[in-house]
Amino acid sequence: MKIELSTTLQAPADQVWRWVQRPALLNWVAAPLVKFRPIQPTTLPEVWADGEVRVSLLLFGVLPVGSQVIRVHREEEQEGEQSARYLVDMGEGDLVKTWHHRIRVVPERPGTTHYTDSVVVEAGPLTLFVWMFAQVFYRHRQRRLRELARGGFKNVE
Repeated sequence: MKIELSTTLQAPADQVWRWVQRPALLNWVAAPLVKFRPIQPTTLPEVWADGEVRVSLLLFGVLPVGSQVIRVHREEEQEGEQSARYLVDMGEGDLVKTWHHRIRVVPERPGTTHYTDSVVVEAGPLTLFVWMFAQVFYRHRQRRLRELARGGFKNVE
């Protein structure tokens, strides 16, 4: 099942792009709903590198719900005069067999960014429940991301 949510961030696209590539941002915007704890490697990188990271997922920061492979790569497309940049996670895990997440960052008006989360989830008989959770989770993430962008990303670490 697919989810696509967009928002406008009050920050330049270059700044947003720098931050979405940082695992510290993921844990900040996901809190307190989900915490990502690194398994392999044992620490998260400063910036996502193309490749794989295995994490354990803690619902509400305490309830273990399995592990997930975050498989990252980047894409870029020219859209008219604008360049759209993508951070893509072709993830999979114990509970959710497919968690494909594409973050799209595009400059809007000067100093603002059009940000989109596109997510495809597949979890067998649990797919509907995972999809409903993802609806809440990505709305929460975007609300926290808007808050951070307004403050210049000062509270992340």
